[in-house]
Amino acid sequence: MNRCFFSRTALSVLILFSAIITRAADANEQDQIAILQSTASTRDKDAACMQLKRIGTEQSVPALAALLTDEQLSRSARYALESMQSSAAGEALLAALPKTSGLLKVGIINSLAVRKDEAAVEAISGLLADANEQIAVAASEALGKIGGAKSLAALESAPASSANAVNDARLDARLMIANQMLTQGDDAGARKAFQGIYDGQKNESLRDAAFRGLILSSGQDGIQLMTDAISSDDLARQGAALQVASTLKSDAVTRALADLLPKTQAAVQIALLRFLAQRGDASVLQSVATLADSSDASVRLAAITALGDLGDGTVALLLARKAAGSIGADRAAARQSLLDLRHGSVTHTLVGAVADADSKVRLELLRAIGNRGDMSAVPDLIGFARNDDDSIRAASCQALASLAGVAQIPNLIQLVVDAKSDDARNEAAEALGVVSQRAQATAGHAAASALAAAIQNSPVEARVTLLPICAGLNEPAARDAVRAAMKDSEPRVRDAAIRAACDTHDPEMLPDLIQLAREGDGNKFRPQAIGGCVRLMTQEEKANFSTDEKIRVFKQIADSHLDAAEERMILSGLAGIADERAMALALPLVDDAAVRPEAARAVTQIAGAICGSNQEEASAALKKVLAAAPDEDAQKAANAILQRIHEMSTYITAWQVSGPYVEAGKNYSALFDIAFPPETGADNSVKWQTLPVGTDPAIPGKLDLLKFLGGEQRVAYVRTWIYSPDERKALLELGSDDGNKVWLNGELIHANNASRGFQAGSDKVDVTLKKGWNPLLLKITQNTLGWEFSVRFVGMDGAALSDIRASLNPS
Repeated sequence: MNRCFFSRTALSVLILFSAIITRAADANEQDQIAILQSTASTRDKDAACMQLKRIGTEQSVPALAALLTDEQLSRSARYALESMQSSAAGEALLAALPKTSGLLKVGIINSLAVRKDEAAVEAISGLLADANEQIAVAASEALGKIGGAKSLAALESAPASSANAVNDARLDARLMIANQMLTQGDDAGARKAFQGIYDGQKNESLRDAAFRGLILSSGQDGIQLMTDAISSDDLARQGAALQVASTLKSDAVTRALADLLPKTQAAVQIALLRFLAQRGDASVLQSVATLADSSDASVRLAAITALGDLGDGTVALLLARKAAGSIGADRAAARQSLLDLRHGSVTHTLVGAVADADSKVRLELLRAIGNRGDMSAVPDLIGFARNDDDSIRAASCQALASLAGVAQIPNLIQLVVDAKSDDARNEAAEALGVVSQRAQATAGHAAASALAAAIQNSPVEARVTLLPICAGLNEPAARDAVRAAMKDSEPRVRDAAIRAACDTHDPEMLPDLIQLAREGDGNKFRPQAIGGCVRLMTQEEKANFSTDEKIRVFKQIADSHLDAAEERMILSGLAGIADERAMALALPLVDDAAVRPEAARAVTQIAGAICGSNQEEASAALKKVLAAAPDEDAQKAANAILQRIHEMSTYITAWQVSGPYVEAGKNYSALFDIAFPPETGADNSVKWQTLPVGTDPAIPGKLDLLKFLGGEQRVAYVRTWIYSPDERKALLELGSDDGNKVWLNGELIHANNASRGFQAGSDKVDVTLKKGWNPLLLKITQNTLGWEFSVRFVGMDGAALSDIRASLNPS
């Protein structure tokens, strides 16, 4: 009872609300009609028409119709009328047609076309031969849009015009109607219309369009029309037919195109092969395969390529033979098609064909098996890798290197152990090495325990071959196997283990390398061990040694007696360490004539890296390099860095950086006012790093935080200590991208929350430097793009202060 009451109440409210809206709309429409019938301005009447376009009903038609002959308001009135569903709107437009001329009449015609008003066909048809070319063209275009048999008949029967634009518009309209008929399923009507255009015109583009329509509207007869045209000498019809052929997907069309292949010229064959490949219909495979032996190189290439898209296992052997017996583009296409085959059991067919194929074809089959990435072939490949035939065995190992995973590592190890010749052993070991490193990278391990067991228990030849694989692994079992083998009583095993240690990628093996590198005379592996130490510490990505660790190791090795070749290796490693201690180790070797060029390059490289924070030490070292009279290139490099140091001398370039600091939801501007640990001094665990000096020759004192820290919407802190021999007034010149805060001697002396690009010296602050060391701390914000800063102190008159200096180690 209550539910029924509420339902009736809701319905009553809805009806009442709807009535209110309707009355409001009616009132608004009447207001706009009143404007049109008043003496209001043209602008107001135009606005009223726009309103009526949205809300107008049949009530608005008379007022709008009255404006259709008005040159200023006709367009607005007809735009409102052409969108109305009421037939009265169409009648009003049609009634205005004889009352207008010129562009007003053209506009009326266009509005009737927009409405697709069939009632207007007769009146518009009478304008097809109008003396005004614009009206005649508009009439033709309108009939094309309205469409239908009456419009088509009027266009076909219209007398030829002396104006080409009129004739072209009529033909375009006829094509439009014919295509409408085709779309609507009136094939007979469409075919007749297309035939009329095709037979009666000399314009090739129109004939081509009509011919395409004829094919599409003629059903089975259209396929014959298409194939006749493709095989004909009429290039225009041939091109039109090929265009249609590319769009028709029926089985009958596919078969017809395949049947044309042997009957056409090379250029057409290539087009047909492309169409057939795109269709992916394997029923035409044999027709395509026949052209893989074509005497025309382009056709042959197109056919081989198409086989990859269409083919299955049945053409795999054909493609392998093509790859084996061809060169250049044909071979590349055949190999690619072997990889592209996706229909049927391709891998099974390739594997089954290996045994009976000749040697060259066999290699192509095995190459394809390996490159196709189908793991199901691995058991067969392992079997092939045991074959006595050298070519089968080698190609199978190469394929296993591409396909095998961690699960197959024990099988690959066994191939090495069971090998009957050095070649077989090395081929299997090479595959094992590739698979082991891939497994370590992807699966996180490489069955090193199985490798270690084989190294311990296998014949000597196998142990010697397996040990180098341990060099690429970072697993405890591999590490233990190498260490144990380094003490083996068999000299060949021991030597192989030491070589593996020298080639290792495992940072945990560094102590073993150091020991080898420091052993005295008679150690034939010492150069390799030193090279291994240098490589591990400076080139191995996974070895994250600190600078202190690197310096310690290099010093240990350098303290032993080294020959020139070994010194060069040490210098190559020291050159990449941006630390004054590395320079101190390299600098004495500048006096050694045997390694002077290498020592000069190393010292120069280190000096260039540390000259921002160690200007005096870098300058002194570079002057020693120049005094030693190195080659011309070394002199140029040293002088260039000395010049850079001179240019930087007025800037503070010795900085430590901490950061970046971010906070969720906070941008650079908000972060400016948040006090992070370096600012508060409350957290003694803040990590500081030396900031590399800038290398921009135009702005030598510019430091690049973005290059060092990266990112956006964050802040960083930088610090240094400024030494002044006495208390003095000075001017701090600061440039930053973006904002900055500055603390000197623990006091905030400047703050600028800005978003800007870098400009040296854009902020200037009067400061007082105390006698002795003055701690300087900066906070630099990062919005987007660059993140840079520069700082220098000058006298109050702007002159350089030559007696102040910056240091990261005040004392």
